[in-house]
Amino acid sequence: MIRNLTLAAAVLGVGAYAVLSRQMSRRPEPPQPLQTPAIAPFAHSVGGLGIVEALGDNVLVDSIVSGVVDEIHVQLGQRVRVGDPLFTVENSEQQAVVESRKAEVAVLEAGVLVAEEKLNERKDVAARQARLREEKVNTVAESTMAEFAFQASEAQRLQAQAELRYGKTRLEAALTVLERTRVKAPRDGEILGLKIREGEFVQPAFNGGALVLGETRTMQVRVDFDEGNVSRVRPTAKALAYTRDDRRQEIPLDFLYIEPVLVPKKSLTGDPSERVDTRVLQAVYSFKPPSDPVYVGQLLDVFIDAGTTSPAPAASTNAAALKP
Repeated sequence: MIRNLTLAAAVLGVGAYAVLSRQMSRRPEPPQPLQTPAIAPFAHSVGGLGIVEALGDNVLVDSIVSGVVDEIHVQLGQRVRVGDPLFTVENSEQQAVVESRKAEVAVLEAGVLVAEEKLNERKDVAARQARLREEKVNTVAESTMAEFAFQASEAQRLQAQAELRYGKTRLEAALTVLERTRVKAPRDGEILGLKIREGEFVQPAFNGGALVLGETRTMQVRVDFDEGNVSRVRPTAKALAYTRDDRRQEIPLDFLYIEPVLVPKKSLTGDPSERVDTRVLQAVYSFKPPSDPVYVGQLLDVFIDAGTTSPAPAASTNAAALKP
């Protein structure tokens, strides 16, 4: 009985070893990619990774005075035109200063009117005394005193006018300070980021901009081409881009300019501590947003046709092709 059990155990052990050996000898199937890799659309292509930007780059808008945000006039995604109000910093104290300066100007304007009336009055007196002197009715002293009074009134009028100009200058200065508390759009575009809230304290050089503004009706993509492919990047070459969620939708690109300096390449996740791999040439292309939405900051796979044999004109590669 024990002999039969031992033999059965040996047979099972040999079978298990055979099965295990067979499984270990199999090559594992390659893992499926998380995303379908982009396929180059040209026979000879140069590929690069691009990041979508607002046309002409994003504008970081900050307050140029410190204070508490009193009111925000825009919201995310809203389109604005140059000069439209974006947000207002609390300015009640400055408004009081402006009202005070306006009252001061009103007083000075009244003072100019009084000085002009007095000048006209003394001018008439001086003219009358001069005629009487010609007729030898009054004395030389009376005529001279009237002339001196007229000249003094002229000086007082000039002083009143100077004080009025100074008062208006002070009012303009107060209005300028008040206007600085009302932040306006520096150009047309869309509100891409809003990092402030009503009641928060803001100051110049806010961390990353209190508000981000950019033009998105036409967008641009900044593409990194490895330095080994620099000579194959032609401004005249056809360029196409693809989003990572839809490889079938082609986005035609129009060349804008090439940054004239190679920069260290970094993974485009925004982390400043990422490892530098190589140096890249940055080329910027514009495009009209496709039917499917494309967002600022989105990554695109970009390919340019490296089969174009005709070189770009010297003016394009040396001057026009570079960012002004």
